Amino acid sequence: MMLVVGAEGLVGRALFQAFKESGVPAVGTGRKGGGDLLALDLAQPEKFQIPKGVRTAVLCAGVGGLAACASDPVFTRKVNVQGSASLAQALALHGCQVIYLSTNLVFDGDQPRPFSTDSPRPGCEYGVQKAELEKLLQGKFFACVRLTKVMESLRGRFGEWLASLRAGEILSTSAKLRFSPVSLSEVVRALAEFANKFSPGTFHISGDRDFSYQEAALLLAKAHSLPTERVTGDDHAGMNLFFRAPGGGCLQVQAPPGCSDWRFGPSLSTLERFLKDL
Repeated sequence: MMLVVGAEGLVGRALFQAFKESGVPAVGTGRKGGGDLLALDLAQPEKFQIPKGVRTAVLCAGVGGLAACASDPVFTRKVNVQGSASLAQALALHGCQVIYLSTNLVFDGDQPRPFSTDSPRPGCEYGVQKAELEKLLQGKFFACVRLTKVMESLRGRFGEWLASLRAGEILSTSAKLRFSPVSLSEVVRALAEFANKFSPGTFHISGDRDFSYQEAALLLAKAHSLPTERVTGDDHAGMNLFFRAPGGGCLQVQAPPGCSDWRFGPSLSTLERFLKDL
């Protein structure tokens, strides 16, 4: 049986649904539980009783916002590092294999397309916390999957930008911050296969190129036949979330042994399809 921790979040919800649709026995958790989800608060992981029969757990939960981690590092570290590590280690003691999701932000982007064997060098608090968790979870029961930006996680932001452009407003977006998009469906397909073909280690899911948020906003305007001159760039937007100026976001894609579904389409196609469908 599979355990999806954080099955009310974007990736966790889609992965949990994929397991159910394919007939794979699975149980999911949410912070408050309810419906078909068990209650699990990573701020208090000791209260969670591991279901019988769990073979593999995928940890998709945590506080993911860069702003939240920067503004309250004490609480977010309690969840993202201490709580996640405590739960993962308890699962391992029960003989469960644990896949935990990390981020390209364990690197500052100065080194192009880092490999999984390269030493982390985070440039923001969120990346620091994820790098700390990676150090705590080593051994035959643990696998780390680092992700670049899942495109659907930006639906709210780009939806607001589209509304502003349609209202005739000037849109100021970051000219410096960059992201490497992958689609949610591709990520879920890869994780579902890996959960069935587990092997320990660190692996990478990544788009094949970067975009600044200004570049993406220009593509948004073009996709909806709106004036591109309404999109401006701001070199300082978002930079307050980093203590080291970020570079590119791409990782060197590295799949687990025996996994053939780790195929990710061109980032430009992923981005353009997402923008057109807004």
